[in-house]
Amino acid sequence: MSSGVVSLAAEVCPDLTIGRPPADEIRRHLGYPAHAAPREQIANRIEAVVEEAVGALRPRGAYAVHTVTTRSPRRIVVGDVVIRGEVARFVGAVDRVGVVVATAGPGISDLAERYGRDGDSLAAWIVDAVGSWAAEAAADAVTERLSSQAGPGEAVTLRYSPGYCGMAMTQQSVLFGLVDAEAAGLTLLPSMLMQPLKSVSGIVGIGRVEDLAQAPSSPCEACHRLGCHMRR
Repeated sequence: MSSGVVSLAAEVCPDLTIGRPPADEIRRHLGYPAHAAPREQIANRIEAVVEEAVGALRPRGAYAVHTVTTRSPRRIVVGDVVIRGEVARFVGAVDRVGVVVATAGPGISDLAERYGRDGDSLAAWIVDAVGSWAAEAAADAVTERLSSQAGPGEAVTLRYSPGYCGMAMTQQSVLFGLVDAEAAGLTLLPSMLMQPLKSVSGIVGIGRVEDLAQAPSSPCEACHRLGCHMRR
């Protein structure tokens, strides 16, 4: 955290529990349509690779909660830090925001690269899918920890990440300035990509349920990519 803005609450979560990826989630990350299933031989291969990939996961993360100074449909101000993008419209009329970072750890990408070097593109693809699922699951676990900061009659919005929902990737550096990502083992490259590669950052709103009700329940409602397999 480098912005100098003092948080209301913060926590580093070095040992997250995310369980085992559901088979349908891995199929979704592999691009299978809902209710579709791979042939038995491929399904067995997926199961075997997933088993190995799970052993390479080291999920961890961090969050920080900040007071919102001012807000508009396209910006949220925290202290003297401005978070820009249409995402401000999605969090509703909140008085606090939480910044979340999480990672599946470096081992999962190392395993995918090893399979790639060996010429096993299917296994590399499966491991990559496990890593993508795990990064999101880790972020969900951190967000669940953050939700303890919501008081009676309050709730937490969905998580919105740079690169989606009208929030530019350049906002990644703004979010990294508002949370102790380094303590959770994450760094931000000049390209705005995170290391480890399978990592997630995002922002949530925290506020009264009636205020959150003013925001869309999901940014996907405003997205025209109806066939997207990652649609929420």
